[in-house]
Amino acid sequence: MKRLLIFTLILLTFKLGIAQQFDKGYQKVVLDFIDCIKNEDKYKLSTQISFPLKRSSPIPPINNSAQFLDRYKEIFDDGFVTEIINSNPDTDWGPVGSKGIMLFNGDLWLDSEGKLIGVNHQSPIEKRIQDKLLNNIKNNLHHSLAEFDNSVLTMETSKFKIRIDDLGNGNFRYASWSSNQGNRF
Repeated sequence: MKRLLIFTLILLTFKLGIAQQFDKGYQKVVLDFIDCIKNEDKYKLSTQISFPLKRSSPIPPINNSAQFLDRYKEIFDDGFVTEIINSNPDTDWGPVGSKGIMLFNGDLWLDSEGKLIGVNHQSPIEKRIQDKLLNNIKNNLHHSLAEFDNSVLTMETSKFKIRIDDLGNGNFRYASWSSNQGNRF
Protein backbone atom coordinates (compact mmCIF):
# COMPACT_ATOMS: atom_id res chain seq x y z
CA MET A 1 0.00 0.00 0.00
CA LYS A 2 2.84 2.35 0.92
CA ARG A 3 4.57 1.62 -2.42
CA LEU A 4 1.38 2.42 -4.32
CA LEU A 5 1.04 5.73 -2.49
CA ILE A 6 4.67 6.67 -3.21
CA PHE A 7 4.30 5.66 -6.88
CA THR A 8 1.11 7.74 -7.18
CA LEU A 9 2.82 10.79 -5.63
CA ILE A 10 5.79 10.46 -8.00
CA LEU A 11 3.47 10.11 -10.98
CA LEU A 12 1.43 13.19 -9.97
CA THR A 13 4.60 15.24 -9.44
CA PHE A 14 5.88 14.18 -12.86
CA LYS A 15 2.57 15.05 -14.56
CA LEU A 16 2.44 18.44 -12.81
CA GLY A 17 5.97 19.24 -14.04
CA ILE A 18 5.06 18.36 -17.63
CA ALA A 19 1.86 20.43 -17.43
CA GLN A 20 3.80 23.46 -16.16
CA GLN A 21 6.32 23.09 -18.99
CA PHE A 22 3.48 22.89 -21.52
CA ASP A 23 1.81 25.97 -20.06
CA LYS A 24 5.00 28.00 -20.42
CA GLY A 25 5.41 26.72 -23.99
CA TYR A 26 1.92 27.62 -25.11
CA GLN A 27 2.13 31.05 -23.47
CA LYS A 28 5.28 31.87 -25.49
CA VAL A 29 3.47 30.84 -28.68
CA VAL A 30 0.46 32.98 -27.74
CA LEU A 31 2.60 36.00 -26.80
CA ASP A 32 4.46 35.73 -30.12
CA PHE A 33 1.14 35.64 -32.01
CA ILE A 34 -0.24 38.61 -30.04
CA ASP A 35 2.98 40.50 -30.78
CA CYS A 36 2.56 39.86 -34.55
CA ILE A 37 -0.98 41.22 -34.40
CA LYS A 38 -0.02 44.21 -32.23
CA ASN A 39 2.81 45.20 -34.61
CA GLU A 40 0.74 44.38 -37.74
CA ASP A 41 3.56 42.06 -38.81
CA LYS A 42 1.46 40.50 -41.55
CA TYR A 43 4.50 39.13 -43.37
CA LYS A 44 5.75 37.16 -40.36
CA LEU A 45 2.21 36.01 -39.64
CA SER A 46 1.76 34.89 -43.25
CA THR A 47 4.62 32.40 -42.77
CA GLN A 48 2.94 30.98 -39.65
CA ILE A 49 -0.31 29.75 -41.16
CA SER A 50 -1.42 26.23 -41.93
CA PHE A 51 -3.00 26.68 -45.38
CA PRO A 52 -5.68 26.50 -46.55
CA LEU A 53 -7.25 28.81 -43.96
CA LYS A 54 -10.97 28.07 -44.25
CA ARG A 55 -13.55 30.84 -44.16
CA SER A 56 -17.32 30.75 -43.67
CA SER A 57 -19.11 29.23 -46.64
CA PRO A 58 -19.32 30.34 -49.44
CA ILE A 59 -16.27 32.57 -48.90
CA PRO A 60 -13.31 30.82 -50.54
CA PRO A 61 -10.44 29.65 -48.34
CA ILE A 62 -7.13 31.48 -48.16
CA ASN A 63 -4.68 29.18 -49.91
CA ASN A 64 -1.29 30.89 -49.58
CA SER A 65 0.67 33.79 -48.08
CA ALA A 66 -0.09 36.18 -50.93
CA GLN A 67 -3.86 35.68 -50.53
CA PHE A 68 -3.50 36.10 -46.76
CA LEU A 69 -1.70 39.43 -47.19
CA ASP A 70 -4.42 40.62 -49.59
CA ARG A 71 -7.25 39.53 -47.29
CA TYR A 72 -5.68 40.31 -43.88
CA LYS A 73 -8.15 43.13 -43.05
CA GLU A 74 -11.10 40.90 -44.00
CA ILE A 75 -10.16 38.58 -41.14
CA PHE A 76 -8.47 40.85 -38.62
CA ASP A 77 -10.80 43.84 -38.36
CA ASP A 78 -10.03 46.55 -35.79
CA GLY A 79 -12.35 45.12 -33.14
CA PHE A 80 -10.88 41.62 -33.40
CA VAL A 81 -7.34 43.02 -33.36
CA THR A 82 -8.15 44.93 -30.16
CA GLU A 83 -9.58 41.77 -28.57
CA ILE A 84 -6.44 39.79 -29.45
CA ILE A 85 -4.06 42.51 -28.26
CA ASN A 86 -5.93 42.90 -24.96
CA SER A 87 -6.31 39.16 -24.40
CA ASN A 88 -4.67 37.55 -21.39
CA PRO A 89 -2.63 34.41 -22.21
CA ASP A 90 -3.44 33.00 -18.76
CA THR A 91 -7.21 33.38 -18.86
CA ASP A 92 -8.35 34.00 -22.46
CA TRP A 93 -6.15 31.40 -24.19
CA GLY A 94 -5.79 27.73 -23.41
CA PRO A 95 -4.72 24.39 -24.80
CA VAL A 96 -7.55 22.08 -25.84
CA GLY A 97 -6.00 18.62 -25.88
CA SER A 98 -4.45 17.77 -29.23
CA LYS A 99 -6.71 20.22 -31.09
CA GLY A 100 -4.52 23.25 -30.40
CA ILE A 101 -4.60 26.48 -28.46
CA MET A 102 -7.89 28.35 -28.41
CA LEU A 103 -8.68 32.05 -27.94
CA PHE A 104 -11.90 32.72 -26.00
CA ASN A 105 -14.51 30.18 -27.13
CA GLY A 106 -12.81 29.16 -30.36
CA ASP A 107 -12.62 32.54 -32.10
CA LEU A 108 -9.05 31.71 -33.13
CA TRP A 109 -6.92 28.54 -33.05
CA LEU A 110 -3.15 28.00 -33.07
CA ASP A 111 -1.35 24.67 -33.15
CA SER A 112 1.25 23.88 -30.48
CA GLU A 113 4.04 25.39 -32.63
CA GLY A 114 2.15 28.66 -33.08
CA LYS A 115 0.80 28.16 -36.60
CA LEU A 116 -2.59 29.73 -37.21
CA ILE A 117 -4.95 26.85 -38.00
CA GLY A 118 -8.37 28.45 -37.73
CA VAL A 119 -10.25 31.72 -37.37
CA ASN A 120 -13.93 31.42 -36.54
CA HIS A 121 -14.40 35.15 -36.01
CA GLN A 122 -16.23 36.83 -38.89
CA SER A 123 -15.56 40.50 -39.50
CA PRO A 124 -18.22 42.89 -40.83
CA ILE A 125 -16.30 42.93 -44.15
CA GLU A 126 -16.50 39.14 -44.42
CA LYS A 127 -20.18 39.21 -43.47
CA ARG A 128 -20.88 41.59 -46.39
CA ILE A 129 -18.82 39.38 -48.74
CA GLN A 130 -20.67 36.28 -47.53
CA ASP A 131 -24.07 37.93 -47.98
CA LYS A 132 -23.17 39.08 -51.50
CA LEU A 133 -21.93 35.60 -52.49
CA LEU A 134 -25.02 33.94 -50.98
CA ASN A 135 -27.34 36.32 -52.85
CA ASN A 136 -25.50 35.57 -56.09
CA ILE A 137 -25.87 31.83 -55.46
CA LYS A 138 -29.58 32.19 -54.62
CA ASN A 139 -30.21 34.23 -57.78
CA ASN A 140 -28.66 31.49 -59.91
CA LEU A 141 -30.53 28.59 -58.34
CA HIS A 142 -33.92 27.21 -59.22
CA HIS A 143 -36.58 29.06 -57.18
CA SER A 144 -37.36 25.89 -55.20
CA LEU A 145 -33.80 25.88 -53.81
CA ALA A 146 -33.24 29.62 -53.44
CA GLU A 147 -34.43 29.94 -49.83
CA PHE A 148 -31.84 28.96 -47.21
CA ASP A 149 -29.79 30.52 -44.41
CA ASN A 150 -26.42 29.14 -45.41
CA SER A 151 -24.89 26.83 -47.96
CA VAL A 152 -23.27 23.90 -46.14
CA LEU A 153 -21.97 21.83 -49.05
CA THR A 154 -21.95 22.01 -52.82
CA MET A 155 -20.28 19.37 -54.90
CA GLU A 156 -20.42 17.73 -58.27
CA THR A 157 -19.84 14.13 -59.27
CA SER A 158 -19.62 12.84 -62.81
CA LYS A 159 -23.41 12.43 -62.85
CA PHE A 160 -24.88 14.73 -60.19
CA LYS A 161 -24.77 18.19 -58.64
CA ILE A 162 -25.40 18.04 -54.91
CA ARG A 163 -26.30 20.74 -52.37
CA ILE A 164 -26.82 20.64 -48.64
CA ASP A 165 -28.28 23.84 -47.22
CA ASP A 166 -28.96 25.01 -43.67
CA LEU A 167 -32.57 26.16 -43.60
CA GLY A 168 -32.35 27.44 -40.02
CA ASN A 169 -33.83 26.09 -36.79
CA GLY A 170 -31.84 22.87 -37.09
CA ASN A 171 -33.32 21.99 -40.48
CA PHE A 172 -31.18 21.00 -43.45
CA ARG A 173 -32.05 20.25 -47.06
CA TYR A 174 -30.35 17.78 -49.38
CA ALA A 175 -30.87 18.31 -53.10
CA SER A 176 -29.29 16.61 -56.09
CA TRP A 177 -29.92 16.75 -59.80
CA SER A 178 -28.31 15.63 -63.02
CA SER A 179 -25.08 17.44 -63.92
CA ASN A 180 -26.32 18.14 -67.44
CA GLN A 181 -29.25 20.23 -66.13
CA GLY A 182 -27.08 23.11 -64.96
CA ASN A 183 -27.51 25.00 -61.66
CA ARG A 184 -31.15 25.83 -62.17
CA PHE A 185 -32.30 22.21 -62.68
